[in-house]
Parts: sequence; C-alpha cells; structure tokens
Amino acid sequence: MLRLKRSPVPALLLAITTTVAIACGDKGAADPVVVTTTSPLAGLQRGQTNDSAPGAPSTPPATSSGAIHGTVRGPAAPGSGPDTMVTAPRIANVKVTAYTIASNTGGEVAPGDQVATTTTNASGEFQLPTLPGGNYVVTFIPPAESKYRGQYTSGPVNSQTDRYPWYIVLSLK
Repeated sequence: MLRLKRSPVPALLLAITTTVAIACGDKGAADPVVVTTTSPLAGLQRGQTNDSAPGAPSTPPATSSGAIHGTVRGPAAPGSGPDTMVTAPRIANVKVTAYTIASNTGGEVAPGDQVATTTTNASGEFQLPTLPGGNYVVTFIPPAESKYRGQYTSGPVNSQTDRYPWYIVLSLK
C-alpha cells in the first residue's frame, strides 16, 4: 500500500509512506511495517539563486559539465547601507546538497538522486564538485540551532556555471 502525505503548499510532496508485509518465522504470519521516506525538500522554502553576472547566458549545451559554488548569507540588517551584500552575515556549517531533477511540472520540482554534498566554511562559502550538464535541485540546510530557515532552489549546470558564483540569502525563522 502506498500512502502520499502532502503539505498545504500545492504540489509539494512531503513524504511517501510504504507499508510492506513481512513474513515472520515458520508461522507465515505477516505484520505490516511502515517505511517512511521524506522528500529532501520537506520543510524548506523555495528560494532563488542569483549569480554575480545577471545577464550571463544560462543555457550552453546540456552536455557541458560544470560546478556550482558561491556564498550562503543571511539578510542584511535594516539601514546597513546601499550594498547589503557586503554587510550581510555569512552562514557557516550550512549543508549544501545537489540532486538530479526527477520531474519539473508547473514550476514545481521533485528531486531525484543525490549527486553531491558539501558544507559551507566559516565565510559561508561552498564548492560542489563538477557535475554533468543538466538541471539540478540544490538544498541549503543550516544547523538545527541556527536562526535561519533552510531553502532549496533549482538551476542549470553547464560549462559556464563555475564562472559565476551563486549567492543564497536564507531568511530568518
């Protein structure tokens, strides 16, 4: 039996619960066992990636490999001046994970297999390894005790991706 649990947000799958009957000993009795697999996007906000070159071409051939790197930041303090990216706090120890995209319908993505993971350094910087060209979902999960909320985004990886670092701004809880 397959049960789907959905969030109140349309098209966001939170968990898949599978019930499996397992034979126990010689009696042949079957007890249901519940196995829960949670989507890596469960509980995360959808975010937006920005790169350092807003007009950069984003769709070279999908066969071109590339890497994703950048900085994870918190929101800048109000009244911190005209360049909020300079004053925005950098967030250390954020787990950054890339997944293939299993489906992309109506603007909602479903993650597939995990393909790379890393953690931000003390300056909030991260570097994922070179990935085959294509589109990926990337999650940014701060430590549990952090005042920041986790988020995810999706984007292309190609031969030009590593030329333009991403910057991710996590919102406050």
